[in-house]
Amino acid sequence: MATSGMIADSVDQEEEATTDKNLKTPITDKKVIEAAAIEQINELVALDKNKDTKKWSLLLGQGFNNQWQSATESNNISDENNVFVVSLLGNTTAGKSFVTKMLLENPENGPQTIDESEIESSTTGNINCYKSEITTDLAEKMLVLDYEGEKGSSFPSMLHARRFFAEHVGLSREYAKERRKAVTEYFPKLAYVLSNIVILIGKEELISADYLNRCYEFTLSANTNITNVPYLPVLIIIENKCSLAKKFGVKEVTNEFFRIHHRETGNLEKYFSKIYCIRLPHTDQLQKVKGVGVLDGEAIFKEQIIELRNIIKEAILEDRKRLITHAQWLFLLKRVLDSVSNGEPVSIHSLLSQITDSMDEDNDDQFCAKKFFDYTYKQESIHTAQHFRSCRDFALKVFSRNVAIVLLRRKEILSERVIREICTVKMLSMWEMLDAYRPCEAIYTGSGTSASGNPVYCYQHKGAHPRHRTSEGIKNVSWISSLFGMSSTITWDGDFISRDTEQISEKELEKFITLTIEFLDALRKNPQEKIISFKSCLKEASYNSIPPISGRLICKCCLKRKPRVPLLRITDMYADLFRHVLFPSFTICIVCNSELEKISLSHDSTSSSNVTSKVSDQKTNIGDVTSNDDECVICMGAKKNYALVPCGHKGFCHGCATKMQQECRFCPICRESVESILKIHNV
Repeated sequence: MATSGMIADSVDQEEEATTDKNLKTPITDKKVIEAAAIEQINELVALDKNKDTKKWSLLLGQGFNNQWQSATESNNISDENNVFVVSLLGNTTAGKSFVTKMLLENPENGPQTIDESEIESSTTGNINCYKSEITTDLAEKMLVLDYEGEKGSSFPSMLHARRFFAEHVGLSREYAKERRKAVTEYFPKLAYVLSNIVILIGKEELISADYLNRCYEFTLSANTNITNVPYLPVLIIIENKCSLAKKFGVKEVTNEFFRIHHRETGNLEKYFSKIYCIRLPHTDQLQKVKGVGVLDGEAIFKEQIIELRNIIKEAILEDRKRLITHAQWLFLLKRVLDSVSNGEPVSIHSLLSQITDSMDEDNDDQFCAKKFFDYTYKQESIHTAQHFRSCRDFALKVFSRNVAIVLLRRKEILSERVIREICTVKMLSMWEMLDAYRPCEAIYTGSGTSASGNPVYCYQHKGAHPRHRTSEGIKNVSWISSLFGMSSTITWDGDFISRDTEQISEKELEKFITLTIEFLDALRKNPQEKIISFKSCLKEASYNSIPPISGRLICKCCLKRKPRVPLLRITDMYADLFRHVLFPSFTICIVCNSELEKISLSHDSTSSSNVTSKVSDQKTNIGDVTSNDDECVICMGAKKNYALVPCGHKGFCHGCATKMQQECRFCPICRESVESILKIHNV
């Protein structure tokens, strides 16, 4: 696993050909250097520039290792291992680190801060993590993430003071520009998907349009290339270092913010579960206010911090049932970093499902089949309904093979009735688990244009659908997105829509039972069928190599695992989960590896060719699982027998076509104006 500690061993990765002599010289102040060393211990994520690709990537910092040790030191699994994550972002010198310290049980263990009179650049570098308690009566722990400031110096003091950074990174203007851009691109995204609460801190007045634009800028950047968000974070907006003459109190300030910006906040609210606003005054000020008297800045500041901590406590209580363990959150962090660094879409629902998947030995057949589903499903960045059905059908084929292998291990002779009962129970469980990935087929009919020019659907997973969300970016949706020149993910209200049925059909169930029985008969006649069928599954999944050997993971071929030690330490359990999450999807034992190398895909045997060819040749027949193709693509209820004029796009019922003509006034496919509608036949 790569960590930022590796940067010190290969510092030439960030060499620059030229250095601007006008930029800062290396820091020599011993106190600052000591502070930088202390802060590096808490560094969770570090930005790094690859010298070969010239691209910026996200590495795990020294703090990750420290967090991992903390997450696995306990011998019990309980709520004490669950974590609640709070991220603080904002521009340079906004006061993030100071507020972070105030949220911690022991502020002395928080971020390193510098007196305002001595600040020459931003202080915090990268992303630092601090573990604390919000109150003693809550079992859950709080992780507070302090993010490097945006729109400031790209040589933060805490990085600049590190000897290797000062000596080996070319402090050029080009490097500064690139790093500043990477901070703006990556960090909002990480905060949005990894946090229960996002705190956005600024010194601008909340009533200013600049602050609202800052909120939208963060939101649009954070939601780019992010899909299937099952739970939306809370947003807390803080106006820091304000005048004592202002209003204070969370309820009062929040109402003031929405009253002033009520016309522009509607879209912002759709990206967060709740939004709060808080003002924090200067702590070293006394101000005489007419009709009130002399106000003490420090006293008011402490009152507002108490209110802020109360909001966090309420959010923990509301989110308690869906919190994950400290170790699981670290797994999620690692997977998100990999995807974001590579520019890949991040499906939060898929990642959470992989992390929390049960590894009970009684469900090894289901767990291994799910691995095939995950592998094939992520091959497409946009999860259309057709792609889901194809991946689901394939996973069920693999599952029928796996169930047959498990049934073969039973010593007692099983009647067909018992086999059918077992298959029915297992199939219903597998179907329900995969149904959480069924995509919403609601079409986007709002303003703006898609990057591809094609119709845009929601396609959010059923298990991650608080509201509709476009499956690709939309350009020019509003003056704000046009201002920032970016395509953005749009959310809109509406219930989950799908033409696929939620309940399994008798036909699907019977097909699964029949295929399982055929696999069972083939395995009894020829044990090699286990190897042949597995290789056939790999081929259909477009996995063109022999899977790696692992003696600690479940073999995805024979479904055997290394026997567990009776008294398994908690760290061993976490290590087992760690391997399952981070290792390749398909790992096999040394015996199956040897057999796979011997057998070619062209292998022929009378006992296995029949059932194996069924697995290879049975491609997804969308017609078998899709409902009436005559349904309107918008409401999916009435018959689609109307086209739009003049563009000619069809597939709509009379009601939806009329609505687009009279209300939307443009085609949802090509965005051309709709002048009239035309009834047609044989659509």
